Amino acid sequence: MLADLDVLVTLSGGSVMMEAMACGTAVVSTGFTRPEESTIVRHGVTGFVPADDDELHETLLRLISDGELRHRLGRAGRQRAEQLFGHKEMVGATQRVYEKLLER
Repeated sequence: MLADLDVLVTLSGGSVMMEAMACGTAVVSTGFTRPEESTIVRHGVTGFVPADDDELHETLLRLISDGELRHRLGRAGRQRAEQLFGHKEMVGATQRVYEKLLER
């Protein structure tokens, strides 16, 4: 379902942002973090993190009218999701957890 969206707008954040990004869907995340503090969505690169309601309104209007921007954000978001949570990264992170546990 997330891959069928043009834009995911979330007011609460969470893993749904990364899931949408992995599907190549542009993400707008608002209401719980500031653009400079966002750890998942990179403002203007992988999606948008509007600072207030007026900026949210303008961002949505821009995304509705600019399909190329949506696609560019979606591609960049997918790359970020793969870099952070791709199978190689997840296997490596899991292996490091087990290695630390075995050290004890």
